Amino acid sequence: MFVPCQAWSMPAPRSYTREDVVEFHLPGCPPLVRRMVDRLISAGARPAEPGEFTRRAFVNGRLDLIQAEAVLAVIRASSDEEMRTAGLLLEGTFSRRLHEMEDRLLSLCADLEASIDFVDQDIDLLPTGEALRRVSDLRAESARLLAESRVMEFGWDAPTAFLVGPPNAGKSTLFNALVGGRSLTSDIPGTTRDLLEGRLGALKIVDAPGLFDRRAPTDLDRIAAQRAERAARQADLWIVVVDALAPERVAAAAAWTRSSVPVVTKADLVGWDEARRIASRLPLADPEIVSGTTGEGVDALRRRLAEWGKGGSAGSEARFALPRRQRALLREAVRSLDAAAGALRADRGVELAALDARAAMQALGALSGRQVDEDLLTRLFERFCIGK
Repeated sequence: MFVPCQAWSMPAPRSYTREDVVEFHLPGCPPLVRRMVDRLISAGARPAEPGEFTRRAFVNGRLDLIQAEAVLAVIRASSDEEMRTAGLLLEGTFSRRLHEMEDRLLSLCADLEASIDFVDQDIDLLPTGEALRRVSDLRAESARLLAESRVMEFGWDAPTAFLVGPPNAGKSTLFNALVGGRSLTSDIPGTTRDLLEGRLGALKIVDAPGLFDRRAPTDLDRIAAQRAERAARQADLWIVVVDALAPERVAAAAAWTRSSVPVVTKADLVGWDEARRIASRLPLADPEIVSGTTGEGVDALRRRLAEWGKGGSAGSEARFALPRRQRALLREAVRSLDAAAGALRADRGVELAALDARAAMQALGALSGRQVDEDLLTRLFERFCIGK
């Protein structure tokens, strides 16, 4: 059977994916299309995975992650306004401002961390006043971007927060305090084996077996921990639980780059002054301090999580409409730069300012895609239709 068809060649890098591409154009007749696809597959081709072309475009530098998610927003837009706001992100105005901020922040982080090597010597590589000015400028620019944005409300963008931490760190007690759940609690590690879900406003909270423990006593415990880790890697937000009685066990969680809210638990057992000292030494920015047993500090954490779930309160007149994940990361960058500026003003040491600036860099990197893990990319692109 003769099928009228045209083949268009698009050599790299002038294609959507910056790769050599051939497009076949034929009449929009389903039987003809199926016949053409069957012939191509029989010749050795394979169907594209969901979002594969956009993922290739991202990997090859054709799009950043903001623009890649904007492609999905264009596909799923159901109104002219949704199409307009998604198109604005795809056009790159937001991305250009973000990349300029990232470059400036990277230079600042390098200067701050270089000055740490000379902190005990009479060499002032980066005067405190100059560092504060640069941090304040970056904070102001990130706050402007935040003020110009609002949450892009789609049903598929509903956020999930995952309680992450080692066994017996107090996750289930905190889960119960946050959502009024009835998760079984015990001093015996491994009490929680199933994934338990609760709601906090628009945010879904998930409790799970302790992560990062490769010494689980039974096969069942190991299977439960592996299942929990797979689910955790798909979450939008991590609530990183740090046991005040064993704070060193947070190291594995801190090494993973993603949007997170650190929480020091069991403050009632070590005393609040000691809990604050532990929080100040964590490799995670702006930790909350709570006692899941007494409830102290839980309301502040609940408000912070609810704020994250809403994505902020910018009005409908905002210029940019961002997916909830993106806007939360931008808020995280503002929060970290605030902390860096506070450390410099209070003369608490360049080390703390450098740590907070690095946290802001990680948040912006997760926003643009410069620092993002493979599991998050898989989750994002799985939302696309087949192919595009």
